[in-house]
Amino acid sequence: MRPRAIVRMPRSTRFESASRIPTRLKRVTYIPHFGWHNRSQFPDQQIQASVRLLFETYRQTGSASATVRRFTSEGWSFPQRIRRGLGKGDVLWGAIDHSRVIEILHNPRYAGAFAYGRCRTVPGKNLKSMVQVKVARENWQVLIKQAHPGYIEWEEFERNEKTLERNTAGWSAEGRGGVPREGVALLQGRVVCGRCGARMRARYQQLGSVMIPYYVCQEAAVRRAERACQSIRGREVDDAVGALILSTVAPVALEVALAVNDEIAARIEAAESLRQAAIERARFEAELARRRYIKVDPEHRLVADSLEADWNDRLRRLDALAQEHDRQRLADRALLDDAARARIRALAVDFPRVWQDPSTAPIERKRMIALMIEDVTLIKAERIAIHIRFRGGKLATLEVARPIPIAKVRKMPGVNYLGRPASTILAGRRGVGFFLQSFFFRAVGAWPDCAERLR
Repeated sequence: MRPRAIVRMPRSTRFESASRIPTRLKRVTYIPHFGWHNRSQFPDQQIQASVRLLFETYRQTGSASATVRRFTSEGWSFPQRIRRGLGKGDVLWGAIDHSRVIEILHNPRYAGAFAYGRCRTVPGKNLKSMVQVKVARENWQVLIKQAHPGYIEWEEFERNEKTLERNTAGWSAEGRGGVPREGVALLQGRVVCGRCGARMRARYQQLGSVMIPYYVCQEAAVRRAERACQSIRGREVDDAVGALILSTVAPVALEVALAVNDEIAARIEAAESLRQAAIERARFEAELARRRYIKVDPEHRLVADSLEADWNDRLRRLDALAQEHDRQRLADRALLDDAARARIRALAVDFPRVWQDPSTAPIERKRMIALMIEDVTLIKAERIAIHIRFRGGKLATLEVARPIPIAKVRKMPGVNYLGRPASTILAGRRGVGFFLQSFFFRAVGAWPDCAERLR
């Protein structure tokens, strides 16, 4: 009988082939991610509640950094499993960081899907070490949706992926409406050029103590070294959009106030359940330490002293959690009493005053805009056309007059060449110094120190 030829496959190929066979049968055994036990959710109710609270917080804030800030400000702890070394498999509770939130949001396992091939190992730059690189979803070797119960639906996972991609501050033609950032430009990140379709950047000009925003389309200038598409002063545009927001929000302000009240109540209830679970866990650990201390042989004083110290530590932790729970409960009651409800309803009536209040931070106005407006398209012609697309598909169009060029302002009666009333330019020694400085700057291109000599 002729012997059979033995074909030896490379180790990587054998591993890949062996891993795909059970994957097709949906019987894969692998190390579960946190929040899971084998193929079902972790049996610990506190761990499940913490993971659900993370997704709920991200659903409200729309930002991983804002989620971390919410957990930190509220004092919420998040579990973490020890992967290796002493105490492997144990669960530790502590503060959550940004990388942990990103890891969970990008993991399809929490959406009830099994994925294989999300990362690939390639040689490093020095060809001596191996590094892992991410693989696009269409290039994953295996993706099985609804393989097990998940914390969120697959549609929500895809929305989270798009939100995370939109929140990145990279240069892209599709990048519209990132998270609110610094600056007085109301529509920062949401303005689209009506000529080329690219995103318009926010730029600022310092005039005295006032920052004037400008929306500039630099796509052609940066990509093809051409002239900038259009540049529009943002003060008139922001005022028009703000007036439209006020007229739109005013009729439904009371409903918004009631929704805010319900959201605060739901958030307080979730935090209350987490604190109760933490107290129950601490009480169980204290009782377990007490039973260990009672069962120890009194003659073993070293062991007894160690167990007694552990019992005391557990009791102190339980007492600290109970005191913190009582303190937070009193603070939560103050948020849901009649006075707080009255203040929330008063905000609905005084929403225009709150919007126009100088003490209201620009980033807060941008957050309000992000809840209602998807993007704004600007077209600069004889007048500036503002096309607004609301969330939900509603459209609105506004028009504002273009700012008067400084060349025309200087030719107006009673206005000097600096664009200011002629009666104010030579008022006193300071006015003379400013006039000489301005004349010297236009002639030479530098500011002299003559103002100091004239004071």
